[in-house]
Amino acid sequence: MKKQREKKEHRQPTVFEAYFAVICMLVIIGVGNGVLGYDLKMMLVVCTGVNMLIAWRCHASWEEMQAGIVAKITSMGPCFLILIGIGFLIGCCMISGTMPLLVGWLASLISPKYCLVLSFILLSILALAIGSSFAAMGTLGVVMFSVATLQGIPAGMAAAAVICGSWFGQYISPVADIVNCAAQVNKMTTYECMKDMARPLGIATVITTIWFFVLGLMNTAGTADAMANVQAFVADVHANFNTNPILILPIVLAIVLSVMKVPTVLVLFGSGFVALIQGVVFQGYDIGQVISGAYSGFSSDAFLAGKEISPELASLVNRGGMFSMADSVIFLFCALACVGLLDVIGVFDVIQKTIFKDIKSPGKLHLVSMLAILLFGVVTADPYPPVIISNDLLKRPFEKAGYNPKRAATIALSGCLLTTLCLPWSFCAFYSGNVYGVTIGQFFPYAILFPLVPILVVVLSFLGIGNEKLEKTEA
Repeated sequence: MKKQREKKEHRQPTVFEAYFAVICMLVIIGVGNGVLGYDLKMMLVVCTGVNMLIAWRCHASWEEMQAGIVAKITSMGPCFLILIGIGFLIGCCMISGTMPLLVGWLASLISPKYCLVLSFILLSILALAIGSSFAAMGTLGVVMFSVATLQGIPAGMAAAAVICGSWFGQYISPVADIVNCAAQVNKMTTYECMKDMARPLGIATVITTIWFFVLGLMNTAGTADAMANVQAFVADVHANFNTNPILILPIVLAIVLSVMKVPTVLVLFGSGFVALIQGVVFQGYDIGQVISGAYSGFSSDAFLAGKEISPELASLVNRGGMFSMADSVIFLFCALACVGLLDVIGVFDVIQKTIFKDIKSPGKLHLVSMLAILLFGVVTADPYPPVIISNDLLKRPFEKAGYNPKRAATIALSGCLLTTLCLPWSFCAFYSGNVYGVTIGQFFPYAILFPLVPILVVVLSFLGIGNEKLEKTEA
């Protein structure tokens, strides 16, 4: 008689197993990538293997593991298109001469002393208007970063100013997906969510603005040499590109369409195709050449063959193309597979049940709530999961303590954006640095906006500011 193997029911992980999965991930990535310098994507693959073993120990079948990974990757489908679209737009704007022209103009007009603070302010305004950090980074962000580095400002500082500005809208923009998501999850209007965020974000924005202004003043030692480089760069652009003002059309079009709420993918590819046409019409490149460049990126060896160009111009133009996003796409696959398995194991459920005790003090309640959101952010390395679970995670503790649980939206937004931009295994942090050719370690020490907001949310609560009590009818 054939023995049938009894299928064990998929069980919840123990507290030890759940936290062991998180600690393993932190150690493998921290030591492997941070200390030993091993490739981050391979460290994520190792973490995925460890998570599979823990899932197997919890009696999860291969089908369940595979379904969890596929579901997580599928949920980020639009992000893959946006990534490819950004690479496409950047490559096309190099081919058309749009980026070199804009960088030359702005570098001539903006003093190096004010470049960092203007980068932060201008990108913040754009991100607030369009609600897309990726679109802001891939358009005006590239321009302002190039202007700053051309003027002799260290790449890490320049990237920090641009990245802080580009992500500003994710805190408070009425058209940002994550702000609307936080409002809906916590059963409040978008206006209520923005109003609650305004105080801590406003204070953090003022401090960050002063920070970048001071950094700009401190980095003007080589101003004369930097401006000489700018003049040489502008002359180089004029010598190698047609600089008709109409060439700024693709970037203007991208910003206008974003403000009009046109889907980001259509904005990126639509504006890119306009730039491609301009490359043929104004720069005189043949169609086959520009199509190849849109895929593989601008190459001065191919497009400016036989011409002498400065290292600064070469550094600016030799980038972009859809293929340039391949590394980011592979990273995203690896990260999502790893996080998807944590979901299959049930790590999030265990963390949710174990982290809260009886808390009455509003300051302590905000502190523990923030730590809980940060822990979820560390595990998921994505801004959406902490926001999505914020109401389920924080509503009961807030109501039990007698405070309005709608504050969970502000806690979730401020906490998730910190983890999203500081973790080596976070795609958003990896991509934000990758666009500008810097590492997280180079830009994050100067990106003080991200830690300031959650710190201020907690500190203001301890000071008794913004702790809205529940009405008796609500309690």
